[in-house]
Amino acid sequence: MHAATTIEFLEDDLNEFITSQPARSAQRVSTGISLVILALGFSLIGLLSLTHGPLAGDSLAFSATSCVVGGWASLAAGSIFLWAAFVYWRRC
Repeated sequence: MHAATTIEFLEDDLNEFITSQPARSAQRVSTGISLVILALGFSLIGLLSLTHGPLAGDSLAFSATSCVVGGWASLAAGSIFLWAAFVYWRRC
């Protein structure tokens, strides 16, 4: 019985810490940074796919098409993450 009450007290302390102001601001900052990093990563992959082109020895028609489609899709995903970061920071 004593251990159960100790665990309940620890859970209450943890909940108070999580909902405290410094913890919430740290969560906001880390979420925003994560969204920006995802945007940069997808955009970089998309740019590399568009600039590099197909590998030698691949079927040129299919490889070139897949590089272009994949590159633009990756750039679109990056822009969606960047938009989500801006929306997130405006609301916070």
